[in-house]
Amino acid sequence: MPSHVIYVTDGNIGHVIQLDTEYLKCADFLLADIRVGDQRHIIFATEYQRNLLCHARRWFMDGTFKASVH
Repeated sequence: MPSHVIYVTDGNIGHVIQLDTEYLKCADFLLADIRVGDQRHIIFATEYQRNLLCHARRWFMDGTFKASVH
C-alpha cells in the first residue's frame, strides 16, 4: 500500500473507502471514524474547510444517511 493512501473499512470485503491523500493534497483529510453502537460516522475535511467552519457564525448540516456501492 502506498504511504499516501488511507483505507477505511468495516472489516467486510468490499466495504472499503480509499483516500488518496497525495491527490487530495491533505494528509489529514480523514478527521474521524466514530462508531456508536451499530452507527458509523466518518468525518472528512481539508484544513481550509476546517478553517472556514472555525470562522463561520452558523453551520448548516446535511448528511448521507444510507449509502451503498450496489
